[in-house]
Amino acid sequence: MPTADTLAELSRRIASDDPEAFAVFYRAWFDRCVGLVRRATGLDHATCLDVVQDVMMRLAVSMPIFDADADGERWLRRVLVNAARDRLRAALRRRIREQRSMRARRSWRDPQPAGRPDEIAALAKQLARLEQDAADLLRRRFSLGWTLERISREIGLKPGAVDGRLRRLLERLRRDADDTRSSPEERGGGRG
Repeated sequence: MPTADTLAELSRRIASDDPEAFAVFYRAWFDRCVGLVRRATGLDHATCLDVVQDVMMRLAVSMPIFDADADGERWLRRVLVNAARDRLRAALRRRIREQRSMRARRSWRDPQPAGRPDEIAALAKQLARLEQDAADLLRRRFSLGWTLERISREIGLKPGAVDGRLRRLLERLRRDADDTRSSPEERGGGRG
């Protein structure tokens, strides 16, 4: 019969809502868990503490019952490593978003137009000729970087309708630009 401090017995007591059992588990396993996360991931001590604390909070509410200590230890190790990996992935996603945001802010403050100056001037003229609604739609999407969902909420259309309008506007701008660049002979206006 396992003693009261074995992981298998503690898991049974915690599952039966014994308040003292979780306190015993926490005191006995917290530092071990921090060491395990640190060895498995190489994270700094403060981050390891956060990971273990998050896992402990989840275990206080729903800890499975283990038949043997070895089963519980394997499960706990897997849960801790997965929680640490989730934290690393979240930090990576946050850094990527921040980098994109910084690049977007830099390009907004110091735009570097792509294309030849004559093409840029022609595009500026095309944009100036657009209806106000069309110009606003393009500005919201490409200058402000709004999502289709945000634009749709603002103008009262479904995201698919906004996407369709944007696609038609861009196609119209492309056709107009192609017509402007092509010679009169290519457009069929040459001598025949």
